[in-house]
Amino acid sequence: MQSDRLDAIRRQLYQAGSQTIQELAVATGASEPTIRRDLKLLEEEGVIERVHGGARLMQATGSELAFDLREQRHIEAKRAIADAAYALLRPGQTVFFEGVSGISCLAGAVEHCYAAARLRRSPNMTAN
Repeated sequence: MQSDRLDAIRRQLYQAGSQTIQELAVATGASEPTIRRDLKLLEEEGVIERVHGGARLMQATGSELAFDLREQRHIEAKRAIADAAYALLRPGQTVFFEGVSGISCLAGAVEHCYAAARLRRSPNMTAN
């Protein structure tokens, strides 16, 4: 699936900084022509910069990608923490969320269950 492959390419570039087309093909199990097409898409999105024989991650996207990767790690533990925190909430309370990787689980529950909830969300904070 293309979206999974694009995510794998992003992760590879985040971890290594830059990689050749051949290295990305081996890492993803895709053909080199497929990787070239994927790199073209990622370049058009502004995620990567293509260099001779490969690609490197654009500087501005590194911190965003790092957040995305952290957000997916230990997801069961983060959901358990969110469930425990949610149980402590009462209607009418004011709650502030810090921009840490695990907060999206709790923020999504609060936004979904409290009709009056007002959340100022970052682009990275999505309801699960």
